[in-house]
Amino acid sequence: MNKLIIINSLTKIPDTYDPEPYIQMRIKGLELRKKDPVKAFWDSTQYGFYPKFRQKMLDNPKEKFYGLWSAEDLIDYYNTNPPTPQDIRNISYSFKTHKVFNNLHEITQETLLLAASHDVLVPKERMMEIHDLLPNSTLKVIEKAGHESHKQCAPEINQIIIEFLK
Repeated sequence: MNKLIIINSLTKIPDTYDPEPYIQMRIKGLELRKKDPVKAFWDSTQYGFYPKFRQKMLDNPKEKFYGLWSAEDLIDYYNTNPPTPQDIRNISYSFKTHKVFNNLHEITQETLLLAASHDVLVPKERMMEIHDLLPNSTLKVIEKAGHESHKQCAPEINQIIIEFLK
């Protein structure tokens, strides 16, 4: 199979990008996680999940979504093996050298692009830019979803991917 799937991804980071504010924010999150892992989790979900879905998780943290995971499961998972401050620095600084935008036209494989309608971290407009530059791409926008759309809308996304891979 020679197909590519890209979900909620940035390919162009401004040259003026300064990773330090992001690093400091994430390190503060790590520090809070040590003191209050539950609050740290809920703080971190503010930008990743569609507000109504986040509220549903808040209302019933034990509810298993799609029979697979609950908010409590995610809290446990995120606290089992959290990133280190160095991990955060490495990822943040890698964004400065992540320069693939000008090479997208070289990708000839059939490509599925998945964007979320309410993703504040990677707005759907960024995925639309990628779609315009990839000659053999299909863009699907998941409605009423945030950056964590692969968790929030797993059945819908799985079905789209399965259809694409056929």
